[in-house]
Amino acid sequence: MAAERFFGQRMRRFEDPRLLTGAGAYLEDLRQPDLLHAAFVRSPYAHATIGAIPKEAARMSGVVGVFTAGDFKLGPIPTAVPHPALRPCGQVPLARDRARFVGEPLAVVVATDRYTAEDGAGAIAAELELEPLPVVAGWEAALAPDAPVLHEGLGDNLAGSWVVRVGEVERAFAEAERVVRGSFAVQRYTGMPIETRGVMATVDPISGRLVVWSSTQWPHTVRRALAEALGMPEHRLRVVAPDLGGGFGVKQDVYPEEVVIPLLAQRLDRPVKWVETRREHFTGTAHSREQVHDLELAVTSDGEVTALRAVVTADLGAYTRGLGLLCPSITAGSLLGPYRIRHYQATVRCALTNKAPAGAYRGAGGPEAVFALERAMDRVAQELGLDPADLRRRNFIRPDEFPWHTGLGTAQLPVVYDSGEYAANLDRALELADRDGWRQRQSAARAEGRYVGIGLACYVLLGGLGPYESAEVRLDPSGEVVVLTGASPHGQGTDTALA
Repeated sequence: MAAERFFGQRMRRFEDPRLLTGAGAYLEDLRQPDLLHAAFVRSPYAHATIGAIPKEAARMSGVVGVFTAGDFKLGPIPTAVPHPALRPCGQVPLARDRARFVGEPLAVVVATDRYTAEDGAGAIAAELELEPLPVVAGWEAALAPDAPVLHEGLGDNLAGSWVVRVGEVERAFAEAERVVRGSFAVQRYTGMPIETRGVMATVDPISGRLVVWSSTQWPHTVRRALAEALGMPEHRLRVVAPDLGGGFGVKQDVYPEEVVIPLLAQRLDRPVKWVETRREHFTGTAHSREQVHDLELAVTSDGEVTALRAVVTADLGAYTRGLGLLCPSITAGSLLGPYRIRHYQATVRCALTNKAPAGAYRGAGGPEAVFALERAMDRVAQELGLDPADLRRRNFIRPDEFPWHTGLGTAQLPVVYDSGEYAANLDRALELADRDGWRQRQSAARAEGRYVGIGLACYVLLGGLGPYESAEVRLDPSGEVVVLTGASPHGQGTDTALA
């Protein structure tokens, strides 16, 4: 009997019947005996001094308690992805003296049901004593010499700055026949999964272990950060990621609520649950991608790019949370793309502003690099009068040059391209897209006063950060295979792919 082939075949997804028939278990579906519900009081100002936070709501029927930063001894949320250039500008789960973005948690109300908790939070919000402060609305204002400093201990609004170098950049530019420049900005985004975030926590009555359910894309990282924040060993803490109704990267962070809800479960000795409203999601969940890329390319008259110099400026919002400086780091490590560029320098600047903290969103720094580099390549082609596809062919890493050592690294490991047929892949893509046919249609449309654009982009995907991942495969006596992995599915068909 011939072996069954799976590559190239259409596969039915194994997880779909369970989810489509309502048998999934999302955070909102989870219940515990004697469950309490939490609602957060959030800052309506982008920047304000915090005065009194009234606690009269604690006397409302059904309200169990009102808690502020003064009720807990908490430091900033631990950074899950450290970086040597990161300066101390982390977010304390409940703001103490100053609110630095709209939606920042100031207090939390716990009640016997969600509606009462939200009513209590609303009553407190109406009586908050906040004194508005000057707002830093963008990275240019943040880096100005006279900008209000958001974190007093820093002296300025830089969360971090560093330089990446490969080769002899200054010499390459000094010898360049031509230099092409461009500034390419990517606006602020956020993911909008159907399911918002949520957290539930309880203390196991038998083992005493703290159990936390979170709609997170990376439960292991949340566990590590929680253990550090709560001052407890990881083996005393279990983090469960239930079914996720989408993630898009915004659930790949460590949030204030993931620290506060477990603390409340410990303090009250009862299960506590919080589910984010859509309004909270707009303001409190991570935003992403607000970066400006100033690029200079040293080129020869026939279109060979010999060197690239970049300044990447990222608006990280008010704090660095779980991801820290990860996204602009990935941008700086991805700007060489699939090209044979031997001399490279990137200066990265991460600004602090009065906006929601930045995090990951679909590629986490990679798409920003591709956008900037490919727009710059188009500008080179335009200035030299070359076909954009031909310019890329001239600069691709050639098949006989692999393995190609980029000179860059990730997670203390060198980034090496092991193989590729970039020019052949591009030619096939142009053929399948019928680019020549589209050129004709473009000319015809322009004659009629209509504008049709034809875009082209090439990139190499950095699929993982490293340095390692683990998995376990078990074959039991019945012949059944069990696969254990840290991958957190949220719509990609992970179960089917692993099976």
